[in-house]
Amino acid sequence: TQPTMVLTMVGFFGALSLQQSPNNLFVRIFSYVPFTSSFFMPIRLVNGTVSPLENTISLVILVVTIVVMLIYIGKIYGGLVLQTDDVGLFKSLKRGISTR
Repeated sequence: TQPTMVLTMVGFFGALSLQQSPNNLFVRIFSYVPFTSSFFMPIRLVNGTVSPLENTISLVILVVTIVVMLIYIGKIYGGLVLQTDDVGLFKSLKRGISTR
């Protein structure tokens, strides 16, 4: 879970530090990037610098990404997590991805 937590923390602290400049290019780009859009898009919504269409596009991108990742991770879950042997991280990862 560490990569997920790092991504979440970067999005949170980035949005926190840039909340005073909603028209910043960084804020505008990351308001569409999945898993950071939930931090950056509300800044733009509160300040009124985003249209409802842009908000919907950001939400659709996020939902589609979540669904695609759920399907992909569901296929490789058994090969990645449900292993009982000790072959090392990279061999486990390679075997998990190849057993789809």
